[in-house]
Amino acid sequence: MKRPLDAAAIVALAACIASSRLPVASGFSSAEALAKAVSRTPASYVVSGFSRTTAGAQSGADLFRQALSKERAEGQLADAIRVYERIAKEFAADRPLVAKALLQLARCYEKLGRQDARATYERILREYPDQSQPAADARAWLAVNDVPNPPRTVVTMRAAWAERGNIDLGWMSRDGRIASFTDWDTGDLAIRDLAAGTSRRLTAKGSWVDSPEHTEDSVISPDGSRVAYSWANRDGFYELRLISVKGGRPRVLYRNAEVAFVKPLEWSPDGAALLALFSRQDKTNQLVFVSAADGSTRVLKSFDWRAPWNAVFSPDGRYVAYDFPPDEDAAERDLFLIAADGSRETPLVAHRAQDFLLGWIPGSDRVLFASDRSGATGAWTIRVENGRPRGDPELVKPNIGYVLPGNFTRTGDYYYPVSTGRRDIDVARRDPESGRLPEALAPMKGRPEDGKLAGAWSPDGAQIAYLQQSPLVKGGEGANTLAIQTLDTGRVQTLPLKMSYATRLRWLPDGRALIVGGTDLKGRRGLFRVELSTAALSPIVYGSITRCGIDPDGRRVIYVRGTSIVARDLQTGDEREIHRLSSQTGAGDPGGANAGLAVSPDGRWLAVKVNRASNVGRPSIEIIPAAGGEPRTLVTLADVDASTWREMAWSPDGRFVLFTKGNSQLWQVPAAGGPAEKLADNLLYINSISVHPNGRQIAVSEGSAKYEIWVMQNLLPAVTQRSSPSAARR
Repeated sequence: MKRPLDAAAIVALAACIASSRLPVASGFSSAEALAKAVSRTPASYVVSGFSRTTAGAQSGADLFRQALSKERAEGQLADAIRVYERIAKEFAADRPLVAKALLQLARCYEKLGRQDARATYERILREYPDQSQPAADARAWLAVNDVPNPPRTVVTMRAAWAERGNIDLGWMSRDGRIASFTDWDTGDLAIRDLAAGTSRRLTAKGSWVDSPEHTEDSVISPDGSRVAYSWANRDGFYELRLISVKGGRPRVLYRNAEVAFVKPLEWSPDGAALLALFSRQDKTNQLVFVSAADGSTRVLKSFDWRAPWNAVFSPDGRYVAYDFPPDEDAAERDLFLIAADGSRETPLVAHRAQDFLLGWIPGSDRVLFASDRSGATGAWTIRVENGRPRGDPELVKPNIGYVLPGNFTRTGDYYYPVSTGRRDIDVARRDPESGRLPEALAPMKGRPEDGKLAGAWSPDGAQIAYLQQSPLVKGGEGANTLAIQTLDTGRVQTLPLKMSYATRLRWLPDGRALIVGGTDLKGRRGLFRVELSTAALSPIVYGSITRCGIDPDGRRVIYVRGTSIVARDLQTGDEREIHRLSSQTGAGDPGGANAGLAVSPDGRWLAVKVNRASNVGRPSIEIIPAAGGEPRTLVTLADVDASTWREMAWSPDGRFVLFTKGNSQLWQVPAAGGPAEKLADNLLYINSISVHPNGRQIAVSEGSAKYEIWVMQNLLPAVTQRSSPSAARR
């Protein structure tokens, strides 16, 4: 996104021009003219709780966000180091900020292999022991790395495949040469040759217009000759298929309409069978062995609505390790070990923290897992002897970031997806008359943490609510913490949600509760009510519904279910169909349970995204009377993927409908009719739009859970040569 030059940049540019005697562009006839522009720049201006400095002095929080972006989103470690060092020097009075900056500085040094990392961690403990989280992270790092006889090799992390921008890793071959992945341009299964830097598709389903079928999870056989993968078919459930790495005709290995979802987890060491997760139509789950020869199955273990995220074989094939939430009312997971013949099972890692399985280190007795028990997410191992844990877990690599499970090569290199993207809430002033934005969107002021999404102004405009992501939320797309920021004080209150993930927010008009769209701890998707005073969660409606609108009086919630727009009474639970979409929309996209929908401020009108069967590829926004009646088309756009055109909001005066185009552009159209107008572009996957009740500000949640493939190396030498302090057990 292009940002306007601030005053500091103008001053620097003027100085450069004056010293170099270069001609001046951009409308300034001389360096003096450029300097005069600075003199006319006000020292600062304030936008209703969001302060923006434009006279050269940036706040420490601004600089910290800038450094984080350079470190994580852009990968510019040297630039990030300079900014972190500047923060530590110029903002010494802000001890929490400097401690966080020093922690990130140490991590940058560590990634670059510089010896400054140790000195910086030691400085944190020496000068900032009162800053609990940075001090705990520094202490954890030194506990692993500050040993009397340090190993000759240390665990390293590096990017192995980053040029695609967003990579959905299926499986790395045992020899480390090729990786399977889902090519989301079409939904096909594909193979990446890491050495050659080339990719090719193994399946050929055609475009998304040709077919909605697609692959999701995949695993390469131990000998590297075959790929097993899940396939979403046209009948609404998943199959397990096999295909040669050379391509050709796939073979359906398992198909059963009673099993809604199939996820291949790992091949057995001998390549004779697959370990898979079956999610059945009755919402129960199973770990199942599937024969690679004939598709016959044997259930290893059955679960209720809870399910493992990951499960792997021991190197000898005698055991299966898996992660699982032992408590129904908590999202935290522990690790378990079960004999492959089902004869014996034992807890492997039990702790109040969030732990999930990464893999079993080849040729060893150690299981690798991720845990946030030390505060930040780290890589830990636990030894296994005769099917039982031996000793306490050991930290082998702190601060591994937002990770998803991957797999090991034969040499012990661990390949895994890392989220390197940015999710934030951008704000800007808005002209209530024209609806235009006189300034560029910029990150919201407040805590500079990553992973903000679904920002929504409160009904009185005094607060903004958003969802805060955790590094250990499965998939990286949702969140499990609700944050409420008070604008005049900057204070942020957080409420843990009893949900596996949440994706959307809507305030109820009384300001005492919100409606959250997502999935609860029992895997049930839908809309839920969250009381701000108690964080109590109660279901409103179950189903593939995460977007909704709310009547101004707060009595009804309105959403799209299948081919119907439905209004549900929040007190009685009674439902009434407002409008049916089936007669006007295509079968491939009948609006959908997550179709865009927004209720006008006076509650009289609904703005709905529609994809007409007679106009495929040209989705439109239509206005429908909330009391029922004929729709009126506001805008129709060509060459837009209907699945990405969903986020919408009304201006508080009801004059404009704001909407997204292609997930990267923000537009508006007059509700009374007229041409649509682009407000902003070059955004990253817009998650939500919220206009302040006074109409003078806008908040846009944007960013992407961009993934790269990283490799963690030297794990085995590290864990066999070093010792760690014992971890606290529950």
